Formats: sequence, C-alpha cells, structure tokens
Amino acid sequence: MTTNLEELLNNKKDSSLSDLINLRSNNIENFSKLAPSDLLNTNTKNSEYWRFLSLHFLRCKNYDDAILACLEHAKSNPNDKEPVDRIFRAELLIDIQLNNGTISDDILKKIITKKTKSKKIENNLHAYQNNFMDEFSTERQNIAALEASANHDKSDAYSPQKLNYEKHLALLKRLKEAKSIAIVGNGSSLLNKGLGEKIDSHDEVIRINFPGMKGHEADIGTRTSLVLTSNQHFTGEENIKNSKNNMTKYPNTTGLILDSAHINSTPIPSIDELTLEKLVSLPQQYRSILHDIGYVFSTTGLSGIIFFGILLRKKVNAFGFDFYSNITSPYYFMTTKHEPTILHEIEYERWLAHKFIPLITNKNTVFF
Repeated sequence: MTTNLEELLNNKKDSSLSDLINLRSNNIENFSKLAPSDLLNTNTKNSEYWRFLSLHFLRCKNYDDAILACLEHAKSNPNDKEPVDRIFRAELLIDIQLNNGTISDDILKKIITKKTKSKKIENNLHAYQNNFMDEFSTERQNIAALEASANHDKSDAYSPQKLNYEKHLALLKRLKEAKSIAIVGNGSSLLNKGLGEKIDSHDEVIRINFPGMKGHEADIGTRTSLVLTSNQHFTGEENIKNSKNNMTKYPNTTGLILDSAHINSTPIPSIDELTLEKLVSLPQQYRSILHDIGYVFSTTGLSGIIFFGILLRKKVNAFGFDFYSNITSPYYFMTTKHEPTILHEIEYERWLAHKFIPLITNKNTVFF
C-alpha cells in the first residue's frame, strides 16, 4: 500500500498524470485515453484530478490507493459526497477480496447499514434480507401512493410530465403482468453460447442501449419488447442524433430512460414528438432508489437489474452481464477494442449484481 499518495506523485513531479497512469495501470491498454485531456498535462492537483485518479485506481483494483486518492479529493472539495461514497465501495471490495469473494455477515451488515435508513441490524442472513427488503418495500408503498394519485388525476392539464407518468403506469402494468422476463446485456460473454432461442422464449425481452443485433441472432435472439437506456443518450446534439438513429432499428419498441444520476427530477428529453412518443422517462421517485441501492454512475444494465429484481420484485433471467470481464472488448457486437467509461466502477457492479442482489432477493435474479 502507498502510505502517502502525495509523496508518490511528488516522486514523479517531472512527469504528467499520464505517466503515473501508465505506471500503475496493470497493463490495461491505452488506459490514459480515458482521462480527461485537460488533466493529463497539468500540475494542478484539483478535485477533478484526484477524482479521476481514484477512479483509475479502482479500475486497476488498487483499492488502497483509491482510498488515498478519495481522501485527497475530499480535502480539495469538502462539500462533495462522491469521494466519501467511493471510499465505502473501495473498503467493501477490500473486505470481499480478503474474504475470497464470499459474502460474510460482516460484509452484509456493512452494506445494508449503509444503504438503508434502519440502524437495527441483527446478526443473521434472514434478518439482513428482511431489513433490506422492508426498507425498500416502504419506499415502494410511497411510490404506489403517488401512482394511485396520478391515476385518479382527472386534470385536463396534459403536461409532458403527466403524459410521461401515464406512459410509465401503462408500462409498469405490462411488466408486472409478464410471467417471464429476460434482460439481455451486451457482454461479449454472449458470443457462441447459442442462447438466442431461450432468450426469445420469454414474455418480455429487454435490451440495453439499442444494441446492434444483426449477425448475432443465434446468440442473442431476435425479439425486443423494451430497451433500457439513460438520459445521457438523449443529452447533447450528437448523442440525440445517434440515439434517434438507433431507435429506427427498433420501430415498435418502447425505450425506458432510467439512470441513477438524476434523482431530484424526472428529465424529459427535448426531442421531436414522434421520438418522444416512444420513450418513457423513469419517474424521480424510482431513480432515487436506484441511486440508493447502486451508486450515482451505475451502468444502465445494473440499474435495470435493480429495477426489476428489487423494485418490481420480478424473477428475471439475465443474459450477457459479465460487467466488462474482457475490459478491452466489452460488447458482443464490437470488432474494435473499446474500454467502458472510467466512471463505471465495474468490480463493485459485478459483485453487487452477481453476489449481493441474488442473495438479498432469494435468487430472484438468475445469470446466464
């Protein structure tokens, strides 16, 4: 463990952050390309500098150094809650590593105490499960009350928000009635598995971020009833253009915008009415829970697993969620090397999705 990250950096004072990244990158190819360009050639160690460095160390599984970088980030910006939350996740990953990947009672107690408001944690798995699910059952009851109120609102004031809520209620009813649900991720682990027919056999087949499908049907299936996406894909001229183009490949499919970065409002994209008609933006009440269970930069895939497995309590079969186990070739439809955004804490996501959520929901989510 590096005892003083500032000392490590001072020892490299004639080099740029790019050099440090290359030094500590554990052979992740071209990792410095993920760094914001204005940070790579500066000697200013501001909060963004420490933020990126902490994310880099997490990606490299250097959790001790990630914690030190987070502490520097917190010192440089005392009002920012992000480094404090990231320290919790790094410490959790250290505990998991020391426990050979298994979930101990101490690890469960730590994560449930952090993610729920209850202070009463008993020392057994059943109590942990009940505590966690009861906490979010209360949240869901609050959401149910809001939905009932919206359903009975006879106002003629058809605002974009009200129209969105009505579309959300209709989609929710459909999803709750589904007897089988497949969520199909974009991981390269889907290749050569021949799972296409199995995927297509579900009542609902849900995909992530309008992926390319042509040529992969034997592995991923042909049906799509819902696409999960994030607000980022409908923000900015270039992103909107790309997303509208991708939507044309799914002409009769609804897009559900869900992410855990917008928890104080329900963002409605500013796009043409025809495109907007096919989109539903997940209401703020749900987004805040996705944030509480996941974290602010959760991938769309993780948010989807949380939404169905915990909020809707649906049994879900999840395909292709390897959470970037092949870091330079993360998607089944890509032929060139590509690394996921540095903001995604993929080791934490993999553990949360594959270990914690199935355990806490009595194996309601099954991964293939």
